Amino acid sequence: MRIFSTKYLRVRLIKLVSICCLDKLASNALWQETSKGKNPAWIISFYYYDSHLLLCFLKVTNNFGMTAVADLEFPLIDEKMQIAKTNEILKDKNKTHFSTYCVASGRHYARLYDGDYQKAVEHIKKVAGEFSDDQVIMCPDHVKGFCDGAFYSQLMQMRVATWMPPAELEKMMRVFWRNGFQIHVHTNGDLGMKTLLDIVEKLMNESPREKHRTTVEHAGYVTEEQANRIAKLGLLVCAAPYYFYTLAERYSEKGLGTKRAHTIVPVKWLFDRGVTTAFHSDFTIALQATEHCQIFNPMWFPI
Repeated sequence: MRIFSTKYLRVRLIKLVSICCLDKLASNALWQETSKGKNPAWIISFYYYDSHLLLCFLKVTNNFGMTAVADLEFPLIDEKMQIAKTNEILKDKNKTHFSTYCVASGRHYARLYDGDYQKAVEHIKKVAGEFSDDQVIMCPDHVKGFCDGAFYSQLMQMRVATWMPPAELEKMMRVFWRNGFQIHVHTNGDLGMKTLLDIVEKLMNESPREKHRTTVEHAGYVTEEQANRIAKLGLLVCAAPYYFYTLAERYSEKGLGTKRAHTIVPVKWLFDRGVTTAFHSDFTIALQATEHCQIFNPMWFPI
């Protein structure tokens, strides 16, 4: 959840569920500066911090008729706090009519264990076993990393510093790779994609895995040559097609230029190469992707 969405989220959620509790957002948001002061990114963890806001999210999701959601950065800020709120609300079957799948945050556990990813592996497996039930499932063998920043704020890394420096991302991925994890990597720009593909290629040469299922999350801008490498290296893609629908015109004027903006999230290149590709809404950022409860919009956008 990023700063870009704060004002828009307030308006949209109030419209959807007729609530006023979002006035708490400004005072109750938890902020965290990342990247050690370089290109600082601010993260808002208001859902888990405030029970009222988590209930707002729950009501919207229930109203949309969704049967499952995924949290691809768990925990975002504080493990104990998020587990407590999840146990209180998301595991209550009288309130919650959908399943939640959680993928561990590589960044969070790197900080927790001062960069010792092997300890992070053991911790994730332990927490997943203790925390999971049939309503909320923390995957014991999945982890999430970052190649770059958000597409909406144009913090994706285009070829011209990342949220996780390449050397740190490679260090993280190597440990989880050797422990058999499926690795998810937030990747939006073609420079970020190059970083990821180079690391996967190196890991494949060091410790070959036939079905590693490393997953590109978002895939905001990918070159055709990179689509070839994605297929060759056996990566999966979970794309955010709403980027093209809402940003192509604006980014053609400022940021990417016409040629690159017209190939935002180029899913046809992926389909043509047999890359297993799924879509997601990026719900907390792209709320119009599910406007008026049209939960199939993310499948319509790329068509």
